[in-house]
Amino acid sequence: MRGITGFGGAMLMTPPLGILLGPVPAVVISLGLEAIAALIMVPAVHKDLPLRQFSLLIVPACLAIPVGTQVLVGVDAVLARRMIGAMVVISSLAMLTGLRYAREAPSSMSVAIGSLAGVLLGATGIGAPPVVLFLLSGPSPIQNTRAILTVFISATSLIGFISLYMSGAVTTRLVAGTAALAACYLGTTWLGMKAFTRLTDRGVRTIALCMMLAMGGTALLI
Repeated sequence: MRGITGFGGAMLMTPPLGILLGPVPAVVISLGLEAIAALIMVPAVHKDLPLRQFSLLIVPACLAIPVGTQVLVGVDAVLARRMIGAMVVISSLAMLTGLRYAREAPSSMSVAIGSLAGVLLGATGIGAPPVVLFLLSGPSPIQNTRAILTVFISATSLIGFISLYMSGAVTTRLVAGTAALAACYLGTTWLGMKAFTRLTDRGVRTIALCMMLAMGGTALLI
């Protein structure tokens, strides 16, 4: 999903990992893998990146990530898992409705969306939903949207991982687990990038959102 759409990796990984390992390990592993995926994804999309729009999203997001991290570290495990699931369900349902706006959004809205994404990323490991909905609902060409999402998720995942490390949530065991999964994640991300060129935008988005909806619903119910 990350390779095909530019987003969706953490959304798919975090709920089941939260059930298996707990919310903090799930976020650490998800953010680590998303940051590693940047090694092959960012070079492939940098030509399509609109720098001004990207800056209005990434700067406030980075400033807000530490706030969300403190929420995650101090929250109850069950509540954190349900927060993760709720974010996935709400964002997936919103995007499946196909809401769009015709005119370019003001800069203040981009800043607000970026800030919200940063807090959510630090707290749940899933900061992309508000940015994804915001960009997919607008008039920008799909290649520009995918480029922004790819670089945004890569950058915020790396910063979120560093923030968790500074708070003491990253252990040697979690780093080893992330490293063990990295080769598989990079390989399938590369396959997704190849598949993107053969699939329609509507088909890819529908499949990805339905999968995320199922994963988020599972995390809420268990």
